[in-house]
Amino acid sequence: MRTLTIKNIPDELYEKLKERAKANHRSISDEVLFIIQLSFSQKMPEKADTLLEGPGRVREVTAENPITADGIEEAINEGRS
Repeated sequence: MRTLTIKNIPDELYEKLKERAKANHRSISDEVLFIIQLSFSQKMPEKADTLLEGPGRVREVTAENPITADGIEEAINEGRS
């Protein structure tokens, strides 16, 4: 296994990392490794255009049926009954 040294970690970031490691019952080193592994397991979009597809689809769906405050309130009230 390799060893990685990280220099110049801001104190505030280190404290947050330390708290997160403690909350997850891990050492700081294990917590950093977990975060790195997690970041690589999440699929990243290949292009910036991919990020814009979601909002574009929402606009298409809501073009004929716009979302309004009244519509949201109506949906909430239906859910309560």
